[in-house]
Amino acid sequence: MGIINFFKKKKKSEFEELLNRIDESSQNANSGLQFYNFAYNYLPVKLFSQTDALLQDLYNREKQAVIVNYVGSCMETGEMPKKSDIEEINVEINDKNGAKITTIGFPIIQNPSNNGLPLLPPIFIGIYEHQNALRYFVLGTGLFGSPTLREVCVENNDEVINMNLGSASGDSQDSFINDILSMI
Repeated sequence: MGIINFFKKKKKSEFEELLNRIDESSQNANSGLQFYNFAYNYLPVKLFSQTDALLQDLYNREKQAVIVNYVGSCMETGEMPKKSDIEEINVEINDKNGAKITTIGFPIIQNPSNNGLPLLPPIFIGIYEHQNALRYFVLGTGLFGSPTLREVCVENNDEVINMNLGSASGDSQDSFINDILSMI
């Protein structure tokens, strides 16, 4: 009986199948552009239109939920992400002052360009949830390399509004969380 079980193939989960597809895909993707699109266009629209479903998925599956959404964002642009980028994405959920703050961190892009144009990808995404308040922040870098804090909102017709809140106090996760709390 043991030998027969050894030769049976274990059925892969949908998530494992997704990771296999990424392994097999082209690795020529523009990481900076993909992170930018995910942080400033794809995720905020999905968050504000499917709030409960996205938050529950994020709280239950954390990094796995972010990866599935990130891959979906990349596929919308006709590309697959680099496996090395996916491995470096991190997710942390914190409870601060009765609020949940979810941070999503990205790898640092050494050459953030899109066909020669400078592209400033995010360092962190922050989702603040407390009672009926839901806010979405992005920590990025300014043109001169200094950290900047932005808030992203979505209007009724899925129009994304990206507001510059000024300089951030630093580019670490802790300083990002403190900056978010100071905005509330």
